[in-house]
Amino acid sequence: MPSRNIIRQDIEDSYYHVYLRGASKQKIYLDQADKQKFISLFARYLSKKKVLSSMGVAYPNYRGSIDLLAYCFMDNHFHLFIHQEKKGDLTKFMRSMLTSYVRYFN
Repeated sequence: MPSRNIIRQDIEDSYYHVYLRGASKQKIYLDQADKQKFISLFARYLSKKKVLSSMGVAYPNYRGSIDLLAYCFMDNHFHLFIHQEKKGDLTKFMRSMLTSYVRYFN
């Protein structure tokens, strides 16, 4: 079933409430290590300095265009309050974060 809030305006210099829930309300973190991995991805993509993969490739960095203002992590969902400077960067940031986490989780 699609989300009730499927229409989102992508506007620069705007604030967004981002949330995600596990399918069928299932847990998205099975243990503390999963939750720590998810949190570490914020450090990867919002770091002050460039972060390199094990192969020496730089991960995308969204510092300066994305500001994480508040967050709340529960076992089966999370909420983020984000300020986006440039249009489209929130989408890129969330795609990077969630793709990395899903690859780790699976």
